[in-house]
Amino acid sequence: MTAANVGGLGERNLVQTIRRLLGEARDAGTIGPGDDAAVLHGGSGQQAWSVDRQREGIHFASAWLTPGEIGYRAVTIAASDIWAMGAEPRWILSALELPAGLSVVEFEDLIVGLRDGARAAGAEIVGGDVGLGSSLGLVTTVGGQLADGAEPLLRSRARAGDELWVVGDLGWAAAGRLLLEIDRAPQSDAELRCVAAFRRPQTPVAFCRWAASSPDVHAMMDVSDGLGLDLHRMCAESGVGAEAAGDVLSEATPADVATSVGSTSLDLALQGGDDYAMLCAVRPGADVAAATGGVTARRIGAVTEAEPGIVLVAGDMRSALPATGWDPFSGATE
Repeated sequence: MTAANVGGLGERNLVQTIRRLLGEARDAGTIGPGDDAAVLHGGSGQQAWSVDRQREGIHFASAWLTPGEIGYRAVTIAASDIWAMGAEPRWILSALELPAGLSVVEFEDLIVGLRDGARAAGAEIVGGDVGLGSSLGLVTTVGGQLADGAEPLLRSRARAGDELWVVGDLGWAAAGRLLLEIDRAPQSDAELRCVAAFRRPQTPVAFCRWAASSPDVHAMMDVSDGLGLDLHRMCAESGVGAEAAGDVLSEATPADVATSVGSTSLDLALQGGDDYAMLCAVRPGADVAAATGGVTARRIGAVTEAEPGIVLVAGDMRSALPATGWDPFSGATE
């Protein structure tokens, strides 16, 4: 390690350091850091647990969202990691850091949002903590249950030859966030949909349930930090490479919406983040589209051998796909 503080390491190096210092799990059946959630063995079968934090000024601004939307969003985002592991969310612990100036009405709206997000995920809030802070912050821990005899869906089991699919929208939430940042009212139905995608992310639950029981799905993870970065994470864990279809990704977000926020559809899909779609590596020929429950599904490429790495293919052009996306530690100095 050459950086003097955590701001210089980047998230990947921080996670690798944590994994190195913690060592291997003492229970051979436990799956620890490295995937979307930990998987534990208990008396009632395997459980998946994960934790996520949302903080004002980093992940959202109160001017963009109602307190209810903030609560709903926090639970949905945290539960997405459990769905990605092939488990059903069941229990939620919510730790709240509340500014003193938050009104009781706003606080109640926040709790209703948390409750509604939990119900939408099929879970319940079973406890938590409340404290005073300089700004609003939420730490959400979600526990889920795997079906009896089911194996968790890991990032590390993608195989060369697999098809790569994304179930859910790519780039829409990022475009919505950018519209909120520039404080421009949506001018079209597509822009309204983008803002809604950021405010109230939706998990492709029907597909996640199918994936959890399907032998065709070899690896899965949720796309939270941008497809470009998350695809690198899956490939690194699996020891494989990939080809990503630039023509498909360039159509993921309406071009006029991307232009309106000073971006391109391709950049929003690869770098935008906040999608919470599911990236999966599946057996060639698997009928993914039939299992999505009407949610958008795109075949975005294929898994290859580890060399030459991850390549973006656009027509006759092939170029290395950089691992760019949302990294809260990238370039941070304080």
